[in-house]
Amino acid sequence: MILSIFLALAATGAPPIEPASNWNLALNAHQCEMKRPMGNGKTAAEVSFATFGTDPLPNLTITLPRGTFLRKEGDLFIVADDGVSVPAHFERDFDVNFRNRAKITLPRDQFQRFLSSNQLLVTNLAGKPVTLTIGGSDKVFQSFAQCESDLHMFLGVKPEDLAKIATPAVGAPGYIVHGSDYPAEAIAARQQGDAIVMWEIGKDAVIRNCHVVQSSTFPLLDQASCDALLKHGKYLEPAKDAAGNPVISWSTRRMVWRLP
Repeated sequence: MILSIFLALAATGAPPIEPASNWNLALNAHQCEMKRPMGNGKTAAEVSFATFGTDPLPNLTITLPRGTFLRKEGDLFIVADDGVSVPAHFERDFDVNFRNRAKITLPRDQFQRFLSSNQLLVTNLAGKPVTLTIGGSDKVFQSFAQCESDLHMFLGVKPEDLAKIATPAVGAPGYIVHGSDYPAEAIAARQQGDAIVMWEIGKDAVIRNCHVVQSSTFPLLDQASCDALLKHGKYLEPAKDAAGNPVISWSTRRMVWRLP
């Protein structure tokens, strides 16, 4: 029944957008990303699955063909080929080609289902639904899972500790670099760059053990990144396990330093 609903929705849309190339898996000091370009010309699109640092929930981002718009704000859905549907956030004109995108954070129990799908359907767009033949599979999912394992090993976090986290800490820091945080000596030397930092959130929701996992190449900015986080970053509640007990968790963030 669920599959028949998916097929019926897909049948009302344009022909499926086919892959433009193979899956590309990238691992760096803070992220695993499985990405696949789709279509070409007017149908050019992209599908990306990614996890950032030790964040427990992965993201699915679909860059839609140019000229694809939302029918009604808040009504966007992405449907896996087994019929499971999840609401997605719609972001306008996010790239240089003025393309829009659909973005969702997936619970772990749904992540494999979507990455293993052969097709994904984006519904409630102005006009016809968009179907993408992403060619996902269990093999693709396993490659991504290995990438995550390698990333967590690099960051020094044990898989069994991450597995304890059922719900993430509440109140993640927002924009936490303020003008007053920029070291005067770095400004005088015209230093700018990005540093990626990692920190621990204790069972008491307090930030500890901030350190740089990818340097800005400037020690002053690296140190200022953790200083700014410890000064401004606040959590309301710690991460919790399945029984609701507080557990230690971790997070990462890119700290951007740009001169005015």
